[in-house]
Amino acid sequence: MARRMRIDFPGCWHHVFNRGTRKETVFRVKKDYEDFIALLDETCRRFGIEVHAYALMPNHYHLLVRSVHAELSNSMKLLIGTFTQRVNRRNGWDGPLFRGRFKNVVLETDARVACVAAYIHLNPVRARLVSEPELFPWSSFAAYMQSRHTTPWLTRDWLLSMHGSPEKLEKYVEDYRKGRLIWPDDLYSVNQGKTTDKNNKPIESDCAWDVDSWRQCICSVIGRPWDRVIATEKGRAGNLARVFALEALVLLVGMSCFEAGKQVNLSAKAVSNVINRHRSDAARHQLDRWMFRLMETKKIEEKGGSDPVRATRRPGGRRWGGWPRCGPGRS
Repeated sequence: MARRMRIDFPGCWHHVFNRGTRKETVFRVKKDYEDFIALLDETCRRFGIEVHAYALMPNHYHLLVRSVHAELSNSMKLLIGTFTQRVNRRNGWDGPLFRGRFKNVVLETDARVACVAAYIHLNPVRARLVSEPELFPWSSFAAYMQSRHTTPWLTRDWLLSMHGSPEKLEKYVEDYRKGRLIWPDDLYSVNQGKTTDKNNKPIESDCAWDVDSWRQCICSVIGRPWDRVIATEKGRAGNLARVFALEALVLLVGMSCFEAGKQVNLSAKAVSNVINRHRSDAARHQLDRWMFRLMETKKIEEKGGSDPVRATRRPGGRRWGGWPRCGPGRS
């Protein structure tokens, strides 16, 4: 069965992490740490991602990133692929250093972003590598405590503006360390990309959806009833409305291919094929227009408005620039 698509869209926040194969040490010497940090710099410049916090532990890493242009998969491919090649070349090894695909958790609120940043900065302390988080040389916490910005590729402005000052950020992290703030139970609420459990039964997503509400929004954007949205149509392009509904359910709502397929009477593999087939064809412009209108509609609904459809252009006349590049074939 197809694995769960990786959710990514412009401006999305991610907690990215992975562990070495067989829990073995990945960062063995100082040069390993330095190479990884240098590649983070290159990745930020090439793909425009923002790294807001990081911690490089001996056998795993944590990153808090904001995917400005929906390039999370490409950026991690460069980072991990190049780092693995350098370490293997230096040690005469071959094969992967990390355990499968990188893991990521989408962070939906500012409070969750701040919580994950504190968790990342406290990782070395929780592992008893240092007594204070600022003493660990391979994390971003010390950079936040410095008055002079010595790590240009690290984006510090968001966390500092949220807390107000480095001192308040330090107190926030200390509150978690001392137990005055409690870690949420669902800090790692992901199924690690799996769509079946150990008994080979489909996993239902841990997201809570109001399916009827999403159906109504999709129908209002397209101007069709749901039975016509999911109907099969002949021709090379097929039913674009059904393609749009699947993209919205999988890439925006966060359903797995299996769960979205149940809404339109398709298998998980068929859903994946439909989405990938229309990623760069001539119908892409119309699909993007519908997607932007759907996003605007949901914003209006959350604010209590009544207008079902807004203009398809952003302020200043800039059109929605395309949907995330993600799918079963991408890591």
